[in-house]
Amino acid sequence: MPVLAHTAKAQDGHEGLSYRGVLNTYDQEEYRKMRNKAKRSNHILSAVLFALASPPISDAAQPPPVLWERTFDGLGIAVNHGGFQQTSDGGYLLGGWDQLDPHQVGLVKTDARGILQWQRALGQQGGPSSMEPTSDGGSIIVGSSGGVYLLKLDAAGNAQWEKFMSFWDTMITYCLFGRQTADGGYIVTAERSTASTCVVSLLKMDSVGNVQWERAFSNGIFPHGRSVVQTTDGGYLVVGETAPPPLAPPAFLIKTDASGDLTWRKSYGTSYGADYAYCVQLTPDGGYVIAGQKDNNAWLFKVNSSGDMLWERTYGTGRIYSVRQTTDGGFILGGFSYFAPYRVRLIKTDANGNRDWEKTFAGMGEAGAKSVLATADGSYVVLGWTNTGGTDGGSAYLIKVGQPPAAARPAWRLYR
Repeated sequence: MPVLAHTAKAQDGHEGLSYRGVLNTYDQEEYRKMRNKAKRSNHILSAVLFALASPPISDAAQPPPVLWERTFDGLGIAVNHGGFQQTSDGGYLLGGWDQLDPHQVGLVKTDARGILQWQRALGQQGGPSSMEPTSDGGSIIVGSSGGVYLLKLDAAGNAQWEKFMSFWDTMITYCLFGRQTADGGYIVTAERSTASTCVVSLLKMDSVGNVQWERAFSNGIFPHGRSVVQTTDGGYLVVGETAPPPLAPPAFLIKTDASGDLTWRKSYGTSYGADYAYCVQLTPDGGYVIAGQKDNNAWLFKVNSSGDMLWERTYGTGRIYSVRQTTDGGFILGGFSYFAPYRVRLIKTDANGNRDWEKTFAGMGEAGAKSVLATADGSYVVLGWTNTGGTDGGSAYLIKVGQPPAAARPAWRLYR
């Protein structure tokens, strides 16, 4: 007859309690009844034990736990300075400014648990505005100090080359973002100004940082091209904001062709609020998702390939600086609460921008998020800054949230 056995090893390696059911001998009729009853009980108990041994069903509304938090003195991160990427060994490379010498780029390399492996400073033109991965496993760092500054790193974090370009007829006051293009070159957004005008500048470089072309876009008063992405047709999409003229929403998208010539331009937001577009990502349907701030609220909106808005969501007081699409089709957002005390805000949404969950982090007292990554193990890693109060920048602050590795579960065996 069937005998059900359960054995489970405790953490100390010893066997746990086991249960075995044994039937005594009765007369034939009583034995048959007892046997049938035992079979039914065993089937029910087997189903219960299988359910107990199976992984629990996750509740999407519950945020994942914090796996670790790290701070790194000596490496500065701020709203317009810094970036990071995951490395081939599962660790992370962080870029910011060197707090001992702000004219140098600061780098921190960690292992997969965020433990410091090395820290160094290099370059001579100030901290980076952005840091993005390149196809060879390295990084491209973009910054500005009265011009356009590019620093190329190899996969080990060593400098391969650096370029500084000044423009005598005008002044590059901000160089905000750069990333690699499909041809191995780079696309960079900057702000170029003269005594009377200010324009968004889009610069295309070759693989060693030589300028191939530049395009300028006048888009209101004091425009900022915060981010750029290469589109599926080989063109580019620039996002940013401008000081609003009367009755004109200040956040904008500028779409160009592969040569940087204007295809279309659209504005979004309110005609009266402080609206910013900080980050853009392509979506699999050919559209774009943009993150920023609308009238002092954290803001996410989705547009189609022509720039027509499909939906928009706000998430209370704050700003979003980074957005990534997640494996379930939703989005992970990184930013901070707008009013002091600053707090890192990490928001997970579904594919339509509806909030699934949110977590906040205070760091050393005040903190904000600069960038967020969705990692291969289903976790999320946030790079930001933390300080004891008073500024929107500080020491690098790295956080990982996600499900810990599955613990060993009891082994249930059915003997016959």
